[in-house]
Amino acid sequence: MAQREITDLGECVADASTEPASTRNALALRVLPGGGPADTAVALTRLGTPARLDSAN
Repeated sequence: MAQREITDLGECVADASTEPASTRNALALRVLPGGGPADTAVALTRLGTPARLDSAN
C-alpha cells in the first residue's frame, strides 16, 4: 500500500522575534513564516510521515 502524504492548509501565521538593529539602542523585528501549521508539518516529517505546508493563500 502506498504511503499517504498529508498537506497542511493551516492559517497564515509567522514567528516574530527581535534582534539588535544597526542603530544604537534599537531593535529590529524579524518575521519568518512558521507557527503552528509549519511546526505540525515539520513534526510529521520528522516522524516519517510525508507532509508539506501549502502556504499559497
